[in-house]
Amino acid sequence: MAVNRPSWPELIQVFLCIELLGFGGPQAHMALMGDQVVQQRQWVSPQAFAEGLALCETLPGPASSQLAMVLGWRCRGALGGG
Repeated sequence: MAVNRPSWPELIQVFLCIELLGFGGPQAHMALMGDQVVQQRQWVSPQAFAEGLALCETLPGPASSQLAMVLGWRCRGALGGG
């Protein structure tokens, strides 16, 4: 679970900003997620982020979208990830 549990508006605001303002493709989005969610806001531990990133990199499809779902799940449970 989250180290510091965010409110719904905080979670939506951060991910909306990342997706709308993040240029550089999926790798840039994942780096921004790590910066915002792990380092600045401490919603997820570095280990949990690394595990989620490793899982998403092995799955077919857009890894940045999958990572956003994993992080949402880690922060707010099942409703946060889906």
